[in-house]
Amino acid sequence: MNISKQLITMLTLAIIGICSVFAISFYKMGEVYTETNYGNVNTVPSILVMNGMMEDYYYLRVYAFEFLSATDQKSMDESAAMIKDVRASLDKKVNSYEALLSDKKDKDLYEKDREILKQYNELLDQFMALSKANQKEEARTLAFAKRPFLASIGDTLRNHMNYNKELADKM
Repeated sequence: MNISKQLITMLTLAIIGICSVFAISFYKMGEVYTETNYGNVNTVPSILVMNGMMEDYYYLRVYAFEFLSATDQKSMDESAAMIKDVRASLDKKVNSYEALLSDKKDKDLYEKDREILKQYNELLDQFMALSKANQKEEARTLAFAKRPFLASIGDTLRNHMNYNKELADKM
């Protein structure tokens, strides 16, 4: 093999080596970007949706108290309308979270959120029915009896939000 063929062979190997290093680096950069961008793509939107769900839940509690405290039909109707609007907003947020699920534990927490909010809506319907029937004392008694359950709803949503924060910390 003469010198020119040796030089061409060495040059070809050098080019192949440089291209390999470039390809591997490019691939690794993509992996690092994907991992570091997880917070922007999933964690932050998840936490924002969870926060919105918590806000709506707390608004529902306030409007339910207003509904109970109302002394005239107009005030009850206004509170009922607000409850209806906030319920729709909460349902929309709960449904939108499904696209942000990241793993099995996240899905399990999401299902728990859905179930506890469903139970809360059933309780709210009972509460409102008693209040509409002018059985305000019974509605008040029901609300006070269910205080531990009501507190657990906020805890359930908060635990799910904290899990999303843990996922971000892992990345």
